[in-house]
Amino acid sequence: MIDVAIITTVHWEGDPRLNRHVRYLEESGHHTELITFAGRGRMGALLAALRAVLTSTASTVVLPDPDMFFLGSLAARLTGRRPVIDIHEDYTRAAAARSWIPDMLRPATGALARIAVALGRLAAWRVVVAAPELARRDDIVVRNIPDPDSLPFVPLGDPNRLVYIGDVTLARGALDMVEVMAGLGEAFTLTLVGRIDDVTRPELEAAMAGSGTAGQIELTGRLDHSEAWRLASGALAGLNLLRPVPAYRDAVATKLWEYLAVGTPPVVSDLPGQAHLVSRLDPQLVCRSIDDAVSVITALSRDVARRRRIAESGRRLVEEAWAKNRPDLAVQGAVAP
Repeated sequence: MIDVAIITTVHWEGDPRLNRHVRYLEESGHHTELITFAGRGRMGALLAALRAVLTSTASTVVLPDPDMFFLGSLAARLTGRRPVIDIHEDYTRAAAARSWIPDMLRPATGALARIAVALGRLAAWRVVVAAPELARRDDIVVRNIPDPDSLPFVPLGDPNRLVYIGDVTLARGALDMVEVMAGLGEAFTLTLVGRIDDVTRPELEAAMAGSGTAGQIELTGRLDHSEAWRLASGALAGLNLLRPVPAYRDAVATKLWEYLAVGTPPVVSDLPGQAHLVSRLDPQLVCRSIDDAVSVITALSRDVARRRRIAESGRRLVEEAWAKNRPDLAVQGAVAP
């Protein structure tokens, strides 16, 4: 019998954080299911998710979406279940980076998210957050640090292949990555693994056509997590050229830890959160311009010893962070009676 249900309105079935939750809970003996209603439209997904909470046989329900924090928690409590909300980011800041939200609606969207989190905190049995800066007293921090043993470590591979894994958006540097590829030249390739939103796709395709890089850039769409990181392992570099929007300023994306775990040097834009992490390996991997990124990647492709040093140091960093934070034990503790 299922005793923990993770119910989401917007996350897809391959979401890495939620799948890690499932694995960690299953490892500790919990029978867990991930139920997603993504793609049904916001109202349809919300109603379906509420119905799932009300009819679930699970004793604990994990809710990872702001629209379900309050209503989902109330529904769970009304039916004798324990609601756990999982706060992934600062949603008010995140609204500013969502290209699909019209500019005029972003302040209101941010305000609604702030209210949803506040009400959700009042109604929830426990609160899980993805980063220490999101935490309040008694919150359980489950950091997005992967178990290094779950990912293949390939310290050296193709010196001309780049990867990016994650949602492909303007704010996450989609057009900057095209400029980097144009600067590197035809010898280099880039694989973009992730969903491309409807606002970004036409601009991305136009930029690729205009720069002559269409033959260098592969768009795979979303892939299963294991398949995505099989592609990433052995790449010359993993890109994360985030734009300087408030939501990303202090963030350390999950993909950075995963790049490090598989031995792929991360090349990142100069934002405080990710710069602090990556500078521990090699400060030159933090780029202040497109030209910086082109120069760093070109230099990496020619220096096998440097790539090996970064790969080995990065893997050790993940191993140390995993041992210190133990996200698996934190998730298991979040659902323990």
